[in-house]
Amino acid sequence: MKKVSLIAAAVLSLAMLAGCTDDSGSSRGGYDENTADTKDEVKDPTPTEAEPEPVSVEVTPTPTPEAESEFTKAYHASKEEIAGYLDGTWLLHEGDNKIQPVDLLNDTLTFDASDMSATYHMAYAAEEAYYSFELLSPYDAVPQQYCMLRFTGKGSTDGFPFNNNGGSIDYLIMLANDEGCDRLFIQEMGNGISELGHSIMGEDRQVSFGCWLFERDWEESPKMGERGFNMGGVKRPNDSFFALQFSEYGDSCTLQEVVPVFEEFDLEGSITARAAGYAFCDNGYPFNAVVYEYADMEQWAHSGCYSPGLVEVYTNGDGEISNIIHYPYYAYGYFNQVATGAPDVSRDPAVYGDMDKEFLGSWISKDDGISTLDISQADPQTGGYHLVFEVYRLCGIEAYANIDMSGDKLSINQGYVNDIQRISATLERKGGELIVTVTESEFEYLPVGTVMAYTAQ
Repeated sequence: MKKVSLIAAAVLSLAMLAGCTDDSGSSRGGYDENTADTKDEVKDPTPTEAEPEPVSVEVTPTPTPEAESEFTKAYHASKEEIAGYLDGTWLLHEGDNKIQPVDLLNDTLTFDASDMSATYHMAYAAEEAYYSFELLSPYDAVPQQYCMLRFTGKGSTDGFPFNNNGGSIDYLIMLANDEGCDRLFIQEMGNGISELGHSIMGEDRQVSFGCWLFERDWEESPKMGERGFNMGGVKRPNDSFFALQFSEYGDSCTLQEVVPVFEEFDLEGSITARAAGYAFCDNGYPFNAVVYEYADMEQWAHSGCYSPGLVEVYTNGDGEISNIIHYPYYAYGYFNQVATGAPDVSRDPAVYGDMDKEFLGSWISKDDGISTLDISQADPQTGGYHLVFEVYRLCGIEAYANIDMSGDKLSINQGYVNDIQRISATLERKGGELIVTVTESEFEYLPVGTVMAYTAQ
């Protein structure tokens, strides 16, 4: 793995002084026995021969500017500060990712910052598991960003279905004030689902693939509010920025501005992959999610839901969202792994140009208005197109696709449901829609012949 070096070049300007000498050969102000008794007899040189007396000038060199990086705007939240925000009891959001009130009986996750311990309580079974927790920084960034949560099992009650005593589980955490409620999203750091996620929190309660939401009333945790909670928020017109997107509505969404943390990964041969993490932003309210309206709400109109993830946002003069790019979660705390290859494996515009116009971009399900499909460019050696599906309440799919031999379709050459079951499909444009037809599947809920229709976001 090769870290990106984010150092700005510094230029130092130095002034050089040259000393002056007397052309007459005598020492200035020296003693001469022929003139010692004659005051003022020494002639001043003619104006054409005059030389200025040397002037001693103290020159202060131009200071070397400090190295500037993408993290200039990053907010340094200490481990103790983040642990203090986590301190207390959080309710697990029940059911699907729809925005709705929490149920009367919820599983709870309680943090005790005084001894860095945590307890997971299963509401209906009244069983518990006990952990120690620590906060780590997954990125090589300055300042350090303590957004990695590590649980280490300390035991459980007899009826708790999963006991990983001594074992550790890592999560990326996304922490924000969102519409007056504290929200804690925990995202699997690995590229699969842990036993805690699968058997305890439950895949049916994910708000996004590998991600669960815990929440509590904002009044129970005024500490986060003291960091600059602003319900209306401060919007940024005619600008672009990165953010964590949390709540999604028909005509607006909530965004927490962050600083991207880019890194390059060495892959096989001369192929590298660029991915992005995030750092809290030092903007006066680093944990506050602000409501942004869409400039053209019709194309985004769908039911309110939670959609945690990294986005790049563009706004118009009114501070409304004119464009938003979703970066799908990859793994290990990073979003949107984009591979770039050597020149001999570059994408030829003559081959991909027309198909790029037809397929690239973000798509949303015509059937439920929530499921999404993002198609981006990929190294031709892996297929030419990278596909990320989020099928509402069902699964996540990552795949690579080639241009079909017919020349007007894409065909998935390698695809996996939840990183486990293989799946293949064809993609074709019909009118203004993108039609996905499953051709092979090991996932029983998406059998061969399943058809999914999408429209452009």
